[in-house]
Amino acid sequence: MRSTIFWLLGCFILALSVTAQAADDTLLIFTARADGRLENCRCPSDPNGSIEKRLPEIQRFRELGPIVLVDAGGFCPQIFDTLAIPFMLQAYDLHQYDAVTLGYQELKFGPRWVKTIEDRLPVVSANLRYRDGSSIGETVRVIERGNEIFAITGITTRESLRILGPEIYENFTLIEVEDALHMAFENVPDGARKIVLVQASTDQIREEKGWWEGIDLVIGGLNSDLFAEHEMLGQTAYVQVGAKSRYLGIVRFRGTRVKTEIRSISSHLPDDPRILEIAIELRKERMRNRPPETDQ
Repeated sequence: MRSTIFWLLGCFILALSVTAQAADDTLLIFTARADGRLENCRCPSDPNGSIEKRLPEIQRFRELGPIVLVDAGGFCPQIFDTLAIPFMLQAYDLHQYDAVTLGYQELKFGPRWVKTIEDRLPVVSANLRYRDGSSIGETVRVIERGNEIFAITGITTRESLRILGPEIYENFTLIEVEDALHMAFENVPDGARKIVLVQASTDQIREEKGWWEGIDLVIGGLNSDLFAEHEMLGQTAYVQVGAKSRYLGIVRFRGTRVKTEIRSISSHLPDDPRILEIAIELRKERMRNRPPETDQ
């Protein structure tokens, strides 16, 4: 009973917050660092978050008006778990993302799996390349929705790949950030909101303000920092949404102004049965692939 009351209250608050905007306003909704967390652990020590509870919240926003949905990377598990990738891709297919960039958590699986991710999701990157120089995903995606045009790309920094060691450059390479952003946005329509999904530390994003000149919004996807409100880097808004799908980020553009909101993915929110089914199938797959026990 209590969980039902919390859910109804959440729906009421959501309806109020979205109804307050003009009917043709487009919300930009952002996620990052899902860390492979399909299920809510239902544990008192870490009650919030999970993809199974995040997806219904996104779907409610979608029903209330136009949205653009992006992910700043880190959706695969932090551990090396190739069994999880197909199941994570099934879950992300259901989200209907408009743009996704890749973090070290995806790149560590190597080119074969990265190509699989490319085939399934709308990957964007301005400066990440395969070793032969070919692009990974699209350089930029231009999306016209509601009363807005969005030009969305991704950036990966060397710092963000340091955890993988120098071996990562046997499969992938990077071009300079400023050059890459200039090329990515060179031919986008006038008036487009320029959005960059960034795999870099919070400190580096703040320090490299020159990278973001002319950019409307930077979304950090490497660190687990949560910003209650956006920061301004010169004229550029900067946001982060934490880790493990505990929160959902929402951005509203009004002329030159940006308004951000962070919504908690509470344990009281409903589950998406499709995600639960995917999680169950992943558990079964892990059981099938568990090494046989040996007699002592």
